[in-house]
Amino acid sequence: MLCIKTIYFRASPDSAQLATSLGLLYLQEGKYQHALEKLGGALARDPQCVQALLAAGAMMQVSHYLKLFLKHLKAKAEKKEVIDPSYFFKIIIPEPF
Repeated sequence: MLCIKTIYFRASPDSAQLATSLGLLYLQEGKYQHALEKLGGALARDPQCVQALLAAGAMMQVSHYLKLFLKHLKAKAEKKEVIDPSYFFKIIIPEPF
């Protein structure tokens, strides 16, 4: 399916929607750098493309949470503290107000 999207994208390189679709396919395949490039290209073509904005925003948010988690994990490891498996979710999902 990725091959089909690539063919369409080459035929219509100015389409933000096709660039977004291709970015989402790369995201599903775990090719995050390619996904971000295609989503960025979609936003360059159409800065109001909602799908591309949401996908790129979600990728940036996940990246932020992973960096935060690794920072906390490193601090706990340096102190040789035991890490509860639910620790990651306590960091990224705040308590209800």
